[in-house]
Amino acid sequence: MHLNDYVYGVWKAFVNKNPKRLRRIHHKLLREARLSQDHKFFDVAVISYVLSKVVTKTRFWVPRLAAERKKVEHTLQALMRDGEHWEEHVRKLKEAVVNLDDKDRRYLLDVWEKAKVKVAATLHSQGLSLSRAVQYTGTTKQELMSYIGKTMLFERLHDDVSLLQRLKKLEEYVGS
Repeated sequence: MHLNDYVYGVWKAFVNKNPKRLRRIHHKLLREARLSQDHKFFDVAVISYVLSKVVTKTRFWVPRLAAERKKVEHTLQALMRDGEHWEEHVRKLKEAVVNLDDKDRRYLLDVWEKAKVKVAATLHSQGLSLSRAVQYTGTTKQELMSYIGKTMLFERLHDDVSLLQRLKKLEEYVGS
């Protein structure tokens, strides 16, 4: 799938308040991110995880926050339209998401940071080097190692993709 297809899926699932769809997209994005090692896939994986948390909290769906939710929607649409200013759009999206919590913004800031660590840990447990996981997600090695040690994530995850399937996926990306 193309990156825009994933962003569209995230947008649609957010608009429809569908956390299960956001989680499914998140898991697909983790595989794509690991294979492509394109930082944009990592960003959208974090975004989909954060938004899956947001849609499950009724306090973010009160009428007074409608304008902030629209900002989230519009920024997701901007990510689909304008890849040239990707980092700026991701920054604006983070700001819009954090502004959904008008009482205590620290909660959503914390969710965003934890999402980055969780994405990095999951990818590391699936074979991505620690340095690359940190580089692509913007977390720190210390945070990542602490999370991995606490959760024992590497012992719980396994990849059921065979070597042959990996090679076929690589051929798809390379265009052989």
